[in-house]
Amino acid sequence: MPDSLVIVGGLLQTSSGSRRLDILVKDGLIAEIGESGSLLGRGEVIDASDALVMPGFVDIQVHFRTPGGEESEDIVTGAAGAALGGVTACVMMPNTVPTIDNVELVNDVLRLGARTPCDVRTSAAITVDRLGERLVDFPKLYASGVRVFTDDGTVVDDPVLMEGALQATANMPGAVISQHAEESTMVEGGVINEGAVSQRLGP
Repeated sequence: MPDSLVIVGGLLQTSSGSRRLDILVKDGLIAEIGESGSLLGRGEVIDASDALVMPGFVDIQVHFRTPGGEESEDIVTGAAGAALGGVTACVMMPNTVPTIDNVELVNDVLRLGARTPCDVRTSAAITVDRLGERLVDFPKLYASGVRVFTDDGTVVDDPVLMEGALQATANMPGAVISQHAEESTMVEGGVINEGAVSQRLGP
């Protein structure tokens, strides 16, 4: 990317509605927004007159399948596809094989993510191997850059464990405990809302 870019003629959504404005980008950051034509001569020009210009999207739940499922998708291919769709940052889920529940795997993911066009971050599990039996080492994972903890796809049923997770992260600025929204005792055997279909299918 050149040091300076001027995106001209794009349709921007502002607080007062849609307007055609020009954007000056310096060193990868928006430096100035001006009226159409006002920023010409200040960098390499990209004509966006037939385009909608918007900030990059952030996808907070991606499944890039690294480690263990790279035959389906890996960090490089997943991040490349995300970037083509306008995603500039994403957070991987930890339900991989092995589970992302330790600093070594977090560092591996971040190292691979640094080679992609997206800002790739990862969450980590709440419990070791997502088994709901023992909490992960929250301080070490937080220090490695993890801010979201989830047993994604698996609910932490034990209220004592969940309380422990909340207490362990209570004084970690920006840390989030994301519980899988499911009550396992209610879904055993499957459930359906009461109505015409449930009455027709029967118990």
